[in-house]
Amino acid sequence: RHLDRHVVEQLRTSVTIYNQGQAIEELVLNSIDAGANKVEIALDVSQFSFEVRDNGNGFTEENLKEAGARYATSKCHSLTDLDGIVTNGFRGEALASIGTVSFMEIITRSTDAHVTFSKQIRLYT
Repeated sequence: RHLDRHVVEQLRTSVTIYNQGQAIEELVLNSIDAGANKVEIALDVSQFSFEVRDNGNGFTEENLKEAGARYATSKCHSLTDLDGIVTNGFRGEALASIGTVSFMEIITRSTDAHVTFSKQIRLYT
């Protein structure tokens, strides 16, 4: 779900991804926030690409629709929510930032689903 404009203005922050290492770090933190206790990272140096796999909770179909949109998050919806944040990220910016500089594909299945969903994010031109 998108954060309300008022909340976005109060946070006044953004995530800028400058290199693969930062992108991997953000995705690993997302994995940890999703409850993963196993995270695999595969690097393809010749293709300048990487893959992050985890055994976390995964996206629901509804949450996947919003994934990659700036300020779309399932972790925080109001300023009062900030008092109880116990996750590594909450602003819904990492996936959007990665998508602005790369092609990204999310393949996911929530823990209570029998169906796998995917979404491609390609925001750069």
